[in-house]
Amino acid sequence: VLRSALRSRQMARSGPDGVAERLELGNRMLALGKADDDDDTMLWGRLWRFDALAMLGRLDEAEGELGPMLALTERLQRPLTRWHYLRSKAAMDLARARFDAATTAAQESLALVEGRVHDALPGVSVIVLTVIAGLTGRDELVSEQMLEVFARDAPRFVSALLSAHWLRRGDRERARRDYTAIPASDIPVPALLSVAATIVELAAEFGPSATAEHAAAALRLYPDLFATGGAGAILVSGSARTFLGIAAAAAGRPDDAVRELRLGIAADDRAGTPPFAGLARFELAKVLARRRRPGDVEEASALAASVAATAGQLGMAPLRARADALAASLRGDTPGPLTSRERQVAGYVAQGLTNKQIAALLHITERPAESHVQHILGKLGLANRTHIATWARDGLRTDQP
Repeated sequence: VLRSALRSRQMARSGPDGVAERLELGNRMLALGKADDDDDTMLWGRLWRFDALAMLGRLDEAEGELGPMLALTERLQRPLTRWHYLRSKAAMDLARARFDAATTAAQESLALVEGRVHDALPGVSVIVLTVIAGLTGRDELVSEQMLEVFARDAPRFVSALLSAHWLRRGDRERARRDYTAIPASDIPVPALLSVAATIVELAAEFGPSATAEHAAAALRLYPDLFATGGAGAILVSGSARTFLGIAAAAAGRPDDAVRELRLGIAADDRAGTPPFAGLARFELAKVLARRRRPGDVEEASALAASVAATAGQLGMAPLRARADALAASLRGDTPGPLTSRERQVAGYVAQGLTNKQIAALLHITERPAESHVQHILGKLGLANRTHIATWARDGLRTDQP
């Protein structure tokens, strides 16, 4: 009866406002399992502690739960318990920039449940793989078929995650389509911070909406927490402060944006999540480059160079390309000797247009359009169309007020 009561209370308090209580519930569940020598009960205690600690930004403590969790999983020998361990491990590996390990854990968790359960569980692994692909540029990790199966029965709020994936891939048309499908207010409480953070990023790209305002308002209630789920942490996307900074920048409040982004960077550094600290520094560099108060451009240049170097070391190719483009723009030069036509094509790629569509706009055949894209890749030292899109969006417009 007590175990059932604790489970019910944990779910009832799965939102960000219940994070402290959920940590205590995890402690109680763990103690109950130890008293009864019940591995299953102890595992749930570990899982609840992991989720709560991750949301609090106490990542070292959260990672400390993984070893005991694995031992319990191996004793229980049940697929679902192993799945819970793997989704926790993948979330932590991704937050720590251990992308290969995160990929392995996500793929193993997908193989464990694919075709055996409702699509929701495989969908968790697919979400993680889309984020890894976006951070590293490894688009081959996520196939169209995987996304189709996932999206078929997914709840409406998943449109935000799909939109973010297509935007990272450079397909703005599909990204915008999914962005407009995001529900205005029915974001589930357990996923509130993760989904709200994603919506804020999308709104900065596509413009404000009622959904974006709702998401930003939700984040403002929990500035000191980290963007992750409250009833199953599958992603730990850094400090909520970073996304408040992005929202402020999109709303034309650069001073607020700078303040929030600095706080987000400090929180991410303390927690030890280098991918999201790097992304926050890049956002700060962009805001400073546009604000242009005394010293802003110099700091933006230093930040862009630092982010590019760190992104290169971590294997975050898209971020490195964007930071290099920003640094070059602030220096007054360009990352490569593009012709005016090639810069035009790069802009079309950033809009998500295919070679065929670009050819139609330029009144040329598809083969020359493809050649232009290949020349751009070669001149800029980029790997794929996604990198062209990010270079064009950040590099071509940083000189604008």
